[in-house]
Amino acid sequence: MPVSLAMRRLLGIRVLQEEQRRTTLETALRELEGFRMARVLAQNRARAGRGLVSQSAHSGELLDRLVGLAEQRHAQERITHLAQPIADAEQRAAAGRLNYLAARVERRQAETIVNNVVEEDTRTTARKSQADLDEWFRSHSSMRA
Repeated sequence: MPVSLAMRRLLGIRVLQEEQRRTTLETALRELEGFRMARVLAQNRARAGRGLVSQSAHSGELLDRLVGLAEQRHAQERITHLAQPIADAEQRAAAGRLNYLAARVERRQAETIVNNVVEEDTRTTARKSQADLDEWFRSHSSMRA
């Protein structure tokens, strides 16, 4: 039995759904990476602020100390404000990953069904061709004898 048009359409839809969910996952992962990078930059800024404070302790520069403390405070606020967006982005990425994997499984299932039908059609056609050849050979052999 040939693969039905509906089955081919279903496979096409599954392929498109998988691609869409992969794109959504990639977007969520890029967003998460952006938030994580912002956190790293804020941590580096806090580290630089601590360095200014330490440097001012040796040099006695009050302005360096004040700037260092302000940098640390601002960086810590940034890190604190990034905590929730990072957690939300991690959840979106995890959900996106699950959705993508589910779509991939659905696509593979549809693909397997289509492939099995095609293989069965091929086997049936081969058996029919062989039966036709056998019949032709028998009919020609019986004419000679």
